[in-house]
Amino acid sequence: MVGRIVELGEGVDRSRLGATVGVGWLASTCGTCDMCRRGLENLCRQATFTGWDRDGGYASGMVARADYCYPIPAAMDPVDAAPLLCGGIIGYRAFKLTGLGRGDRLGLYGFGASALLVAQVARHVGCEVYVVTRGEEARARARDQGA
Repeated sequence: MVGRIVELGEGVDRSRLGATVGVGWLASTCGTCDMCRRGLENLCRQATFTGWDRDGGYASGMVARADYCYPIPAAMDPVDAAPLLCGGIIGYRAFKLTGLGRGDRLGLYGFGASALLVAQVARHVGCEVYVVTRGEEARARARDQGA
């Protein structure tokens, strides 16, 4: 979800008022458990999720923790930013956990929204990207991304 900050909670930097931000599916975690410390926040037993534990994209407004709000540049269309907050975050997180970098090879099975964004990130850091997918349209999209 992408929106504008209209109200701030106690202790939040006042300069953020009016800023455009994005909120992903992960709404909060404890930040202290083993899973959080290992970068596996989605496995935190105290995690809450946007659209499940908190109002999400179908609500007219929502409350989000400041540390789970991502700044969206003024020049970026919110329609373009929104997919990055779902498939983009999920894919980037998975890619980051691989530890792959320049010259490494990444294989993707299926080529949906998350894989499309992962392929772009992987190519940007210098990985060779290989895709296995059944649909001709998805194969064409993968080839367009350099796979």
